[in-house]
Amino acid sequence: MPADDAPPGTGDAFASDPLREQKLRELLDQATRSVTAPAGLAARVRAREVSRHQTRRRALVIGAAALATSSVIVGGMAVEHHFTSGGGLSVITAADGSVLPTPATGTPANPGVPPAGVATSSPAAPAISLPPVTPARPDQATVDQIALAFNEAFDADDNVDDGLAYVQNGSEYHDLTVRFGQQYPGLVGNLRVRLEDITMNTSDRARATVVLTHSDPVLGARWGYEIRRGVEAVRVNGRWLVSASTYMFLVGTA
Repeated sequence: MPADDAPPGTGDAFASDPLREQKLRELLDQATRSVTAPAGLAARVRAREVSRHQTRRRALVIGAAALATSSVIVGGMAVEHHFTSGGGLSVITAADGSVLPTPATGTPANPGVPPAGVATSSPAAPAISLPPVTPARPDQATVDQIALAFNEAFDADDNVDDGLAYVQNGSEYHDLTVRFGQQYPGLVGNLRVRLEDITMNTSDRARATVVLTHSDPVLGARWGYEIRRGVEAVRVNGRWLVSASTYMFLVGTA
């Protein structure tokens, strides 16, 4: 029968297995390098001489107890293993006694404070308020040339082609201009043109507001007797002309 203080499985059959005995000896040698035995564990030494078989069995029992609370240092960390009734528990601590970092839980330890070593973005630069851009005003010579182009293009006389000479690509709008005069015959001799707020977009483009006044009842019933629209002038080969898009809008949609 096994002795009362022997762990389960440490009978004669257990001790007679050479391979198992050698493995336990190696484990005992590794474990006892950094083992602190629990306070309640003390090897009982008997004064009387025991047999060689019993001595070897007792050494295996002590080794098994030591393995139950073994501590092994691996890579700067101490791994302690404690056998319990449910299996075993391993506790890992730093070999120098410092606290190991815990796994992230999704909630920062200090909300709003970035972890050490993490780069933070620079504060947003203050918005720069720029003064509004004032449209460039043309010189008087440019104003006069643009005004001349609009007055000639919309002179509403019987000679269609001389007015189209002041329109960008004017020759393309001959038939359109003839139909316009036929639709509104009352415009002949009473259409007046005035330009306001002429500004330069580029050196060859300008914007303005045109004011057309007349007394034709047909056009007055449709557009009113004073027509105010935004228009554009372009400079082509050094001459200021009514832009094609402006002429198409004023004449083609009337």
